Formats: sequence, C-alpha cells, structure tokens
Amino acid sequence: MTALTLMTDPWLDRFRTPTDQQLFDRYAEPTAEICSFLRTGITGFEGVGEDLTWMGIPWRWAMRYQVEGDVTPLLAVLAPLPERPVLCIPLTTTVIEAVPARRLTRFIREGIQRGPLVGGVLWCEWEPNARSQADELVGLVKRKHQIARDAAES
Repeated sequence: MTALTLMTDPWLDRFRTPTDQQLFDRYAEPTAEICSFLRTGITGFEGVGEDLTWMGIPWRWAMRYQVEGDVTPLLAVLAPLPERPVLCIPLTTTVIEAVPARRLTRFIREGIQRGPLVGGVLWCEWEPNARSQADELVGLVKRKHQIARDAAES
C-alpha cells in the first residue's frame, strides 16, 4: 500500500467520517448487491438501526447494527474491508443454545466454530460471496433479534 493510498482511502482515515457510499462503492456488482441485501435485511427488523462507526483495527469504519435505544450487545457488524465485506455476528451461549444446530448450514456452522471467544461472546465472522449465504446470515441475525426480544419481554 502506497502513501497515496493511505491518504485517499476513506476506510483508513480515522479522523474523517466517510459516507457509506464511499465505503461500499469500491465493490463490483455482485458483492455490492450482497452488501445492499445484508444492510436492508438487517435494518428491516423492528427497532434495528444502522450506525457508521470507527471500530478500530482490523475493521476500521464499519456499519454497526443494534436495537435503537437498547444497551444490549450488538446484533451485527458489517465491515466493508477493501478486499471484501465481512459480517460479524456476536453470539452468546444463550443464542447458540437456542438455535437448532441441525438446521444451520455448513457455512453458518463453520463461522460459529471459527469465532474467537472474548468475554463470554463468540465473535463469528463470515465473508458472504453469494446471495444465498447473505440470506442465511440475515436469518441468523433474525433469530438472534427474536431471542433478545423474547428475553426482554419475559
């Protein structure tokens, strides 16, 4: 990476907030469509907001998804890395136990198995490269959102 790239890449500049267009326009059409589907799908759940935030290294600028006005952990983080987008879904043991493992696809199961455990939360990451994978990830976020809502109501 050259010094000029470092100066012009909005994803790297912590002190200038980029637009979401600057971050997502770097992708070719299939990847851009996957990102758009993920963003629309996740924000379509009741009360879920999207917030562009500096998340530090390695994600830098990323879209953070959380129930608005809620102080519970994040629902998901979409990090538009220059090479490819990464979706992270932090999962607690409560959520993992509530999701039937047999109904999960190999793509989802492998992401959960690779997720590092930090403070009792598995930080699972996926790099979706097909619409079907993005659909599975939105479904997992939907389950997590529903589990959190059910726990809050009881």
